[in-house]
Amino acid sequence: MRHSFLFSALLWLGTSSALYGQTNPGTFTFTGSMSVQRQIASATLITGCNCPADGKVLVAGGVIDGTSFTTNTAELYDPATGKFTPTGTMNVARGGQVAALLPGGKVLIVGAFDSQGPFDAEIYDPVSGTFSCVAGSDPATGYCNPTLAHNGVLLTATSLQNGNVLITGLQTPASFGQTSNAAAIYDSLQTSFTCISGTSSTPLVCNPSTTSQHTSGTATLLVNGTVLIAGGSGASGFTSSAEIYDPTIGPNGAFVTTGSLLTTRANHAAALLKTGEVLIAGGGNGSGNFNTAEVYAGGTFTAVGNMAHARLYPTATLLNDGTVLIAGGCCEISNQQMPYAEIYNPTTKTFSPTGDMNDARATHTATLLSNGQVLVAGGLFDATAELYTANPSPCQVSSTKVDQSNSNGVISVSTTGSGCLYTVTITNLKSYWTNFRLMPVGSVNVNPVGGDLNLFAKFGILAPAKSVSFQVGFSQPAQALSIFADPTVETGAAAGIMNVAQAIINTVSIVFPLGKIELSILDAGQVLQAFDQMPHLKSAVVDLFQNPPNFQSALVQLAAFGQSAEPSVFEGLLLQLGFDVGRGILVDLLQRPGAIANALTTAFGNFRTAFFGYPAGSAIVTAQ
Repeated sequence: MRHSFLFSALLWLGTSSALYGQTNPGTFTFTGSMSVQRQIASATLITGCNCPADGKVLVAGGVIDGTSFTTNTAELYDPATGKFTPTGTMNVARGGQVAALLPGGKVLIVGAFDSQGPFDAEIYDPVSGTFSCVAGSDPATGYCNPTLAHNGVLLTATSLQNGNVLITGLQTPASFGQTSNAAAIYDSLQTSFTCISGTSSTPLVCNPSTTSQHTSGTATLLVNGTVLIAGGSGASGFTSSAEIYDPTIGPNGAFVTTGSLLTTRANHAAALLKTGEVLIAGGGNGSGNFNTAEVYAGGTFTAVGNMAHARLYPTATLLNDGTVLIAGGCCEISNQQMPYAEIYNPTTKTFSPTGDMNDARATHTATLLSNGQVLVAGGLFDATAELYTANPSPCQVSSTKVDQSNSNGVISVSTTGSGCLYTVTITNLKSYWTNFRLMPVGSVNVNPVGGDLNLFAKFGILAPAKSVSFQVGFSQPAQALSIFADPTVETGAAAGIMNVAQAIINTVSIVFPLGKIELSILDAGQVLQAFDQMPHLKSAVVDLFQNPPNFQSALVQLAAFGQSAEPSVFEGLLLQLGFDVGRGILVDLLQRPGAIANALTTAFGNFRTAFFGYPAGSAIVTAQ
């Protein structure tokens, strides 16, 4: 019995490390300088304007004398020329402001480090090259009118998937206790701010929204559209608290608590990984600065390898290969800035050194460009900028081939480099269980390293939307790995049994409304074990999943099932899976061969064609 499983290849080139920990560091080179020194400025890659500014970086404001003097100037960096050119000036001189990209390539600029309020904002239009105040300007001063009665200092601004912007860390005026629990949403269509938890009795003062204060914490947009708020400090000191902003709760969204950081920290860096995890690195808490890092996934923070240097105010930039560039920072030695940079590898969960910056920098900006380079600009008393270029890894995927000429849906992967490790992750993208096999070509070492289900070592079955990962070692270049639907009866029958079990559970859910319940990977073992104790029912399942189905044999097996002791085993299985309602009715149904055959035919008829065609999956091959 065969269940074809076509894999579409999505290849991520990993970091340049081989089996023996060899590295291939990237390099920093100077590019054009800015017109003024800029510390704690904002830098935003402009995309989506369909104008000449697309792909350029807007660098705005900043402290220009190392203490408190800020600028309202802004400039655009053009990667094609390597030069900064002046653009419009802001209505307010700002330093320590936050910026967020809006739909259409516009940029929202909010707050200022040196301003103790009130909160104001302006928008940069890349087409006209001008800034305009969100709430209009004061004719006497030309400054932007306040939009909220909060201090606009040490905020976060996060562009949401719906085009709006989340603002957190809004500090209330001193008369309110100087807390920073308030948050607001900038509506890009209405061009206005709304307090997430409503306003207080005092006009333009938002009610508290977050459980903890997160001044100098981080805000990271997750793949599901929520935002992770982590760490920071407040009136009671530094915090390890983390919260999730969910835009789907209530009219303005809401915050819910999640697992805490392992270490209280503020002024750290955060980056969303391609795995969906969030890397938190560096920072400090008053008792010292950290070289530690942790990763957030599924509501939990987990420690990963340490950096070589303790870093306060570093930058963390996700690179195109899935690794993260950690650059600069300060205060490992006194208050000195540092030029050191490191690369975080999410596969090995470790940091390795890369090329150093030409200038020591902290409170600088780091922006991933469309060409894959990183623009690093400014810092204390610094108007220079430099580009980070990652060197190609010797361990790469050189070619892939998807063969649709047979029912196996084979993908072959060829590689370059010697002594390279790869991680192969297989994901079932269909709505039913399916089966797979990895077939190494030549002397290729394949070892399971994790995932949702691995019943048969190098082959097995996968639940809908679940994944399994393998570590693949290639001793020589140009070796290959094939991934295809496993043609054996063993795994094909196993996948079929799980699909039948799910269909039966769905039937129970319809008869007794229990909600949609999916079999988990933890259930698979007990389901398959139970089916081994029900040979007649198992044979009937195999008969029904033949192509074409053998209904006559299935009816014979179901009749034998009804006359045997197997129904009690089946009832026990349902009880184990948590179905204490409707077991008797379902068992009785199974003892009537004609009825169950018709039910199964109906259940599987809708997707039988797709099931025996080319179900789509994905194979991700990542060099370590």
